Amino acid sequence: MNPCPEIVQPWWYWYPYVGTFITILGGLGVVVSLFRGEKANQKEKIAWSILMLLLVFLELRSIRLDGHQHDRDQARVQCLQLEGFKEVAGGITASIATSQTQFNKTMEKLNQTLSTETNTFNQTRPYADVEFDRYVEDPLNPLTLSASRPIGMNFFYKNLGKDKALDIWKMGRIYVASSDESIAKSVVIPQFEKSWEQVKRSKTPGKVLGIGDPPRADNFDFSGFTPNEISDILSGSSKIYFLFRVQYSDRTGSWISEHCDVSKPDIARSMLTQRHCIFFNEPRKQITLR
Repeated sequence: MNPCPEIVQPWWYWYPYVGTFITILGGLGVVVSLFRGEKANQKEKIAWSILMLLLVFLELRSIRLDGHQHDRDQARVQCLQLEGFKEVAGGITASIATSQTQFNKTMEKLNQTLSTETNTFNQTRPYADVEFDRYVEDPLNPLTLSASRPIGMNFFYKNLGKDKALDIWKMGRIYVASSDESIAKSVVIPQFEKSWEQVKRSKTPGKVLGIGDPPRADNFDFSGFTPNEISDILSGSSKIYFLFRVQYSDRTGSWISEHCDVSKPDIARSMLTQRHCIFFNEPRKQITLR
């Protein structure tokens, strides 16, 4: 749809150029005065007067219609100019949008490159990796199923990374819980977390575990099993859960490494068989220190 249509007036709005009727009126006045003059009778004078008044009216009409036409022409010119400005503005807007799209694509590629380089840097940057190594029974207080007998366990941990570990917290615990590990998880972990907070409030962290240092051991003493726990273990309704956690920091942040083993007595061989739990086994989990 044309926003600036050219209006075509009906034929009855036609008019000659402004001044045409005045020119005819002037010429007619000269002709009448030369050829008729005093010879014209009363009726003829009235006729000439009516004709002259008609020419005056037609001239006034031409002036009025010409003014209206001029206004319409000006309005259309202004409309065409405005549409031209809109096209120019639309072109500028499209150009800006295209430039913005190209800029966004460029920035997206730069961000992707920067993210890749950052990830590569973080992945290749030296970091500490402190993990559980093994646990060994204390020869003076070995793990037995004797009631009320103390248990001593040495939990070993080592730094597998290429950076030293600082501010080291560690804790090992032994629990007796359901043989269903999903049920045991809901019971054991809350108890462990409670003890973990107590340890962090009551002790200070270790200083440094260097690169390539031999495994370190910490001894954790536990009270012996109760008769009910021993009965549940032997019946198979319960198992023994060994949980160990170490928290440390390096130049890349603060981390936690967790480990869990689950054991049950092998009656035929009179010893404990063990394997990893289905929970609490996550090395190098990043944390935010409070």
